[in-house]
Amino acid sequence: MEKFPEEVPEKSPDAHPDNRLSRRGILGAGAAFTALVVAGGAFALLRGGNNEKPPLPPSPEYKEKPFGPEVNMLAQGETAWNMPGAKLVNNELQVRHVGREIVEQDGTEPEANTPINLFSHVEFQGDDVEVTTKLADIRESASVQFYGRPPAIYDENRFNQGALRLTVEDDTLYYDFWNGKNNQPKTGEAQIPAASDAEITMSKRGDMITVLVDGQEAFSVPEEGTFNKGKIWFGADSENPGGSARVTELKARGRVRVHTLADLPPTPKDPDGLQALATKSGSNLRIGAAISPGPLAESDREERYREIAESQFGVWTTENALKFQFVHPTPDTYCFEEAELIIKRAEACGIDVHAHALDFGDSLPKWLYKLARKDPAAIPGVLEDHIRTVLSHPALKHVKSVDVVNEPLAAIEDDDPGARLQNHLWHKAMGPAHIDRAFHTAKQVRPDMKLFLNENGCETPGPRQDFLLQTVEGLLQRGVPIDGVGLQFHVYDRKFDTVDPKHFRDIVQKLRVLGQKYGKPAGLLVRVSEIDVEGHDSAYQAGQFAGNLKVAVEEPNVIDYSQWGVTEAYGSTTTIHEDGSREIGDGLPYDTQGRPLKAIEAMKRVLRMTKRRR
Repeated sequence: MEKFPEEVPEKSPDAHPDNRLSRRGILGAGAAFTALVVAGGAFALLRGGNNEKPPLPPSPEYKEKPFGPEVNMLAQGETAWNMPGAKLVNNELQVRHVGREIVEQDGTEPEANTPINLFSHVEFQGDDVEVTTKLADIRESASVQFYGRPPAIYDENRFNQGALRLTVEDDTLYYDFWNGKNNQPKTGEAQIPAASDAEITMSKRGDMITVLVDGQEAFSVPEEGTFNKGKIWFGADSENPGGSARVTELKARGRVRVHTLADLPPTPKDPDGLQALATKSGSNLRIGAAISPGPLAESDREERYREIAESQFGVWTTENALKFQFVHPTPDTYCFEEAELIIKRAEACGIDVHAHALDFGDSLPKWLYKLARKDPAAIPGVLEDHIRTVLSHPALKHVKSVDVVNEPLAAIEDDDPGARLQNHLWHKAMGPAHIDRAFHTAKQVRPDMKLFLNENGCETPGPRQDFLLQTVEGLLQRGVPIDGVGLQFHVYDRKFDTVDPKHFRDIVQKLRVLGQKYGKPAGLLVRVSEIDVEGHDSAYQAGQFAGNLKVAVEEPNVIDYSQWGVTEAYGSTTTIHEDGSREIGDGLPYDTQGRPLKAIEAMKRVLRMTKRRR
């Protein structure tokens, strides 16, 4: 059974291993802004976060469905189903091999990124619940998966927060069980009758999970709190290329009901929230965050991810959902489901979306590396086709900006600023021309979109910033349709990464003048695209977030100020260790429980007291 592919994609020697590397030896240390001066007055930023959860605006009355003895998940309609590799036809779910994997930026062993239907799930009351799945026409293999919580995707790795995966292949049932506390599953297998059809029942009785196949017990395992939130999400696929099956029945029994995200009203805007205050400042500055579809769909009351995302921000970035390996996992397969969830929810909430990212040397699937070795001449066409397919997808119809090229510069290594282009797969195939080609293709498909180049480690003067400016000017000289530059603002080392607001203002003004030089009256647009400030000193974090926000409000060509995640529970600075344990990061201004840290109040003070320059 093909469970975990053995081959690791070949990574280029200069491939950026981790865009969380400190800018050692490049960025000036700057000041640690533990106090900000705003409108002639100073306010002190104290250590520590706010231990209280301030109330969010109440949601409109939501009429929850009553609990009943049974629900038929396949009878809920198309608004309840949108899963990679699956198609709902006449209340049957046709599933097939998708082959999604997450290849980490350091090129280590890829992990399966199996499908999940995030558009709806079952809620249950009490300690007992069972779900019956009938599979028909199994070819090669068929897998079903029951999630107690959606997996957490951390830029880019996957942590299973409680799930049971069952795979039928010939006369064997294989299982993988994640208890939500460790990313290494418990595994096992049981013999079952060989057949092309199978009825699988997963029952939770108290603290035990029992699995039946065609009415016969296959195995039991301790539940270990996997479903302690009273929710079950469903996934199905085949682990074998060419594999497929039909799900002809999917019913839950107990005290159960169906929860569909489309039925949930948007969270009202917080009148004292970040975006509301930015709008009141008289600027067109959008305050935003990168969005992960799993916690957005889950709406966990303890973490408040969705409520914060919808009430505080004016623009969402598709954090991982449109990266190549997520959206285009095999040559003939595109998976837009997770991006569609983000975009549909944003539209329902009146929030703009920024698409990320098309031409990116990391986050590439294994098949693309294989093709590059076998037929490098095919790579330019793959890039163009990929850009055309993504930007022409109906879900992106109202998306008005995109990172066309992401992190084209080489990795920052110790005293090497990476003041050159990265020698990744696209560069090996096309040289520097891959950048021009990507922008021209994007412009042909979506002439209405604002097209950005997004880069890290360029906020502070030095050879890396100089090279970025030279690269951008070269694009403008050649008539490449670039509209703006994203500056990521990953501050992970206090000594080397700190960004002095004076330096930020300097590069913003340089980009405005550079754009004006080449016929853009407003200059090149600027996005603060991925800001996060790692470390347990919340006063320092507040100084970085708020000090540079003041510049963003004042400078007219800065259009976005977006943090790289919503809460620390899903921030990309989280580490998954080799032993499967998870160490939650600390780079965002909302903690794991959705409580605002000092940075939020500091940012709000800036927004209340700062006006945009004209």
